[in-house]
Amino acid sequence: MTVEQLCLSILYEGEATGYDIRRHFSEGEAAWFADASIGAIYPALAKLEAKGLVGFEIEEQVGRPSRKVYRITEAGRQAFMAGLREPLAKDKFQSSFLHFLRFAHLAPREVVVANIEARQQHLDDEVGRLEAMLSQSSSSSQGRWMLEYALAMTQAMREGLNTAIRKICADPSCGKDRSAEARSPSARG
Repeated sequence: MTVEQLCLSILYEGEATGYDIRRHFSEGEAAWFADASIGAIYPALAKLEAKGLVGFEIEEQVGRPSRKVYRITEAGRQAFMAGLREPLAKDKFQSSFLHFLRFAHLAPREVVVANIEARQQHLDDEVGRLEAMLSQSSSSSQGRWMLEYALAMTQAMREGLNTAIRKICADPSCGKDRSAEARSPSARG
């Protein structure tokens, strides 16, 4: 999807500022299927506005600069719906971490362990964030399913990492699942 289509998808469900749209891609549900930077969002919104697919109102704020609140037009809704009928591009998964693991045997052990532990922590944090989003979610059933899917995929990555660690590390403690220790009552003291 283009950034324009991504912006339309957010605006399809309600009004938003450029900052609100960015937050959807950094913290919200949209973070699981796309990324869009502020530097890409505002030009996309300008193009959408020039095409008549979105409009905006200037909202005055006390003690702060005014802001543009964007809304999708009927033409924008039609364009968004037409985009949903287009063939999808193939998903691609790229990971600098997987690239590192491919050559981990060439790196010093302490670097391998540090990178693995950092990835484990990242995945644990993502699981926690997704669980929190699900518990606070007022999303549609489709939005909730998407969060559940993202949670399952993140948990699967975590389990896959544990399997990879056992294969990559010769030392059994290298692959030890520290998240299980952190959850056990004896580890918390």
